[in-house]
Amino acid sequence: MMVKFNKKILIAFVSLWFTNAITSKANAQENRTEYYSFGINLSSDFLSTENEKNAVDYEYKDIMTFNFGLNYKITKPKYNILFSLQLRNYNLTNKSNFKGEDIPDPLGYKSETILYGFSQLKLNSTFNLYITQKAKLNTYLGIGPEILFYPEDPISGLLFFIDEDGTEIGYTENGNSKESEFYFGINGTIGMEFKTKHVLINPYILYHYEPGSLFESTTTTQNLYVSENTVSKHSINNSYWSFGINFYPSKNLFKRKNSKP
Repeated sequence: MMVKFNKKILIAFVSLWFTNAITSKANAQENRTEYYSFGINLSSDFLSTENEKNAVDYEYKDIMTFNFGLNYKITKPKYNILFSLQLRNYNLTNKSNFKGEDIPDPLGYKSETILYGFSQLKLNSTFNLYITQKAKLNTYLGIGPEILFYPEDPISGLLFFIDEDGTEIGYTENGNSKESEFYFGINGTIGMEFKTKHVLINPYILYHYEPGSLFESTTTTQNLYVSENTVSKHSINNSYWSFGINFYPSKNLFKRKNSKP
């Protein structure tokens, strides 16, 4: 009798567990929010600069860009693969500081110039591995390649003071992007996915590694009264940090609610 009684309990327990598992799975599928694969990207890149010393303290300021892009994401249970096309825009600011002893003005002169309208096109793909997966929040780490298209973009500039003898005192600048229009680097990403009823919100931090310079220029000073004339190099680095957020609309967002009769 004891053996038969244990078998009945075991069968009842297994039946109850199996029924509960099916019910839980059905409820999870019913409550799960699905999102479209296409999304929108808003981000900003921090571009650092390098400046050699020169007689007029001429230098590039570090840059924050504005990026807008479109994403396509392939989602699997343990990972996702992301493809993103982004347009990057920024302005380049340079500044200089002339000492009074070097120019006709004894008070000296400070200048800041903004060059507008620099644009590049970025195409990247990322393999993102989920580290944690919860009902409302996922976290992940990602890695993948990036191609940047940057057409040749020459610039030239000058700033001169003219003394009583008609001598030009100041500097000239000539710069350009590298000869190649395509740049290739590697991205490392850490991000989170917040699940809401109407949208999947995906903030992230990205580091792009690529040796060399995105843009380079040469500044030459001339005819300063006291300081020696100098030739200095100035550049924007290829490697950068990016801070962004992706949005993926829920498939429930555009569904009409059934009206009750």
